[in-house]
Amino acid sequence: MNRTIGLALIIISLMIAPSAEPQSNDFIEHNQTFLSNDKYESLIEAGKRALITHPNNSEIKHTIEMIYIEYALKLKKDGYPELAIPLLERASELNTGNETLHTLLALLYYAQGDLFNAKKEINIALIYKSNDPALLRLSAKINGLLEDYDQAIDNYITLNTGLTKTIDADKIERLKKEKQIVTDYKKISAHPFVIYYPDESYEERAQWVSEALVDGYLRLESWLGFTAQHEIVVYLFPTRQTFLEPHALKYAIGIYDGKIRLLVNHNNEIALRQTAVHELTHHALSSLTCRNTPFWLNEGLAQYTACESAGEISEANDFLQYENLENPEICTMSFDTVRIAYIQSYYTIDYLITNYGHGIIVDLVNGLKRGADPESVIEDITLLNYDDMRAEVSNFYSTAQKRVIGRKTAENRPA
Repeated sequence: MNRTIGLALIIISLMIAPSAEPQSNDFIEHNQTFLSNDKYESLIEAGKRALITHPNNSEIKHTIEMIYIEYALKLKKDGYPELAIPLLERASELNTGNETLHTLLALLYYAQGDLFNAKKEINIALIYKSNDPALLRLSAKINGLLEDYDQAIDNYITLNTGLTKTIDADKIERLKKEKQIVTDYKKISAHPFVIYYPDESYEERAQWVSEALVDGYLRLESWLGFTAQHEIVVYLFPTRQTFLEPHALKYAIGIYDGKIRLLVNHNNEIALRQTAVHELTHHALSSLTCRNTPFWLNEGLAQYTACESAGEISEANDFLQYENLENPEICTMSFDTVRIAYIQSYYTIDYLITNYGHGIIVDLVNGLKRGADPESVIEDITLLNYDDMRAEVSNFYSTAQKRVIGRKTAENRPA
């Protein structure tokens, strides 16, 4: 892309100062210096001046747009996606018909949880590449999250047109079932949540969930600065069979996959409230970190925020390596490994907050939002690498367990 910009900038330079006759090599070298020093704004202003003289010159518009895109990609790479978006919006005003620009905007909005703007941009990109598989899949995902089921199904049908076998048949079937849920289920609206529940017999449970979610939302808003970009959809499922499909975690009672899904085949108020807040925390972290949340933070903070009991393990030495606690795929491992992963994640958050205060979670989120890897973010904040943190959290857990055992011994001691 640098080469394209460098060559095209020769045209802009000559249009700005037609009397000048620089040598091509000198000019390109000069502009490579601009680029290496991130002088993108200067290049954009030069292009705008050229447009004043040649307002209909498509080559100048294309060049300015490419500079905007490269500048935005640089900002995103440096960890400032929120600054990249306005640059790309300014580039879109040039109306050059570049689907790449609108795809980048859609992806950035989607990562931040702004589904309405993501949908707008992906629809524009589809005007130029109506059958692009990646665009159609992203469009289907966004439309499904926004409950525009007919459009999402149409995206998949277009994607599978001409194939001898419909490879997305399961996704189409799932969207049809969700569309039926929205049609048949009752609902409670409590900003920013829309909660669907089967019938009147589940109304009290739906109310518990609603109250817990609103309370959890207000706490996350105050603590982490989380605000919802759109309505958050919540489904309450009456049976494990309807809840699990197509998910694989057979022991799960709550799932977040862009929507909050809760199993409500029981009448345990505390468990329902906690599970609702747990899954809401996943939603908040996904949005706040632009989908760059390691497992240990995602599950640890969800348990902490929901005030859930973490459980116990036999030895703190059983704690896993944090490198293995970054990927959510750890949930596909053995039950004992998953149990340790959840306990360790909870005590990691408890350790960090106990020793550094609640503000450390804000610092973590901000670092992850910039695209940094989790270990480097931790090391920047605490000066601990993953091995150091594993040792610290193991000691913290052991001390906490000793206090629990001490309390139990004192409670059971004869008077």
